[in-house]
Amino acid sequence: MSDEETVVIKTGFVSKCGGSVKSWKKRWFVLKSNGFLYYYDTVDCKHEKGKIDVVNANRASLWQEVTTAEKLPSNVPASNSFAIVSIGRTFTCACDTSENAKDWVDALKRVRERNSKHLSPVTHRKSEQTTNPLMQPRPQTQYAMPQPGIGYESPSYMPQSSRTQSMPPQYPRHIPS
Repeated sequence: MSDEETVVIKTGFVSKCGGSVKSWKKRWFVLKSNGFLYYYDTVDCKHEKGKIDVVNANRASLWQEVTTAEKLPSNVPASNSFAIVSIGRTFTCACDTSENAKDWVDALKRVRERNSKHLSPVTHRKSEQTTNPLMQPRPQTQYAMPQPGIGYESPSYMPQSSRTQSMPPQYPRHIPS
C-alpha cells in the first residue's frame, strides 16, 4: 500500500505513557490504514514523535483485559485506558472517556485484522524482518528416523544385560548422513 492509498481511520488526543521515562504525555494519535498508529505533539502533524506497528502487535485491548506490571496514574480510571501489547513493549494509553477508549481499541483491531489478512503467518513487514532479530524465521531442523535393524546404544558404564533393556527404542545409535 503506497502513501497515496493510505487512509486515516481515526484521530484524537490520547495520553500515552513513555517508554523509558514513565511520564504521561498527551499526544495526537493518527491511525492509518497502512497498519501504523502515528503520534505527534500537535494536531498539525509536523513532528512525528513515533509510530506503533499495529499489525505485528500481539493485541490491542482495554486496560481491564491486560495483565502488566505497569500502573495507571491515580487520576486515570482503568475503564478509560487501553494497551497495545507488542513483542518489546506494552504501550499504555488513556482517553478522556471509556467510550473513547473502546472506540480506539475497536479501530485498532479492525486495522490489524484488515492488514493481517494480506500477510501470511510467516510474513512480517520488510523493515521488521531485517532489523528485529526476534522476527527472523527459525531455521528448519531435520530429524533422523530410526531405521530397522540398527541397534541402540546405552552408556558403557552400564552392565551389558541392562544396556539393551534400559534405552527406549527412539534413540538411534547413529544418524545416517
